[in-house]
Amino acid sequence: MKHPIKVMRLFAIVSLVALLTSCSSDDAPEGSGSCGSISSCDSRYDVKFVGCNRKSDKVVMTYTITNNGESVDQLKLWQHTTYTYFTTDDGQTFNKERGLINSKIGKESGIGDLSVAVGKGKSVTVTHTISGIPSSVKKFSTVRIGLYNYGTYDWKCSSERILFYDVTW
Repeated sequence: MKHPIKVMRLFAIVSLVALLTSCSSDDAPEGSGSCGSISSCDSRYDVKFVGCNRKSDKVVMTYTITNNGESVDQLKLWQHTTYTYFTTDDGQTFNKERGLINSKIGKESGIGDLSVAVGKGKSVTVTHTISGIPSSVKKFSTVRIGLYNYGTYDWKCSSERILFYDVTW
């Protein structure tokens, strides 16, 4: 071999490219849970489960929403107890009056209603933190998230909710 260092560098670059292309944003880190299925509020919103982790009695669930429709001025996360809640496999319900201690959509966070702008082709990350989950509980059988376009000139969603089924941590 005339140039062993060049061959080693080329091998390192090829290995790095292979590693980067084999991992997608859909790959959640080990131990970050799973989701059986998702029903979006509209076909123009692509909802992807990112992960769900437990630490002590707190569970943190994360997902992304990609807007494949026209730009939206106000994508609203509606956190009223009737519209956003987490039901465990043993039938307990957690919401902002019981256990939901924080939600974040984009840069906005809190337990009240939150709104963000989402451009065409852009994504926003959503995170919910729920506390008081008993150690015997291993999953949410249903997660209902109140979410829809609220801006005066925004296109109308076909539904005002996202549903996640069988979310484990």
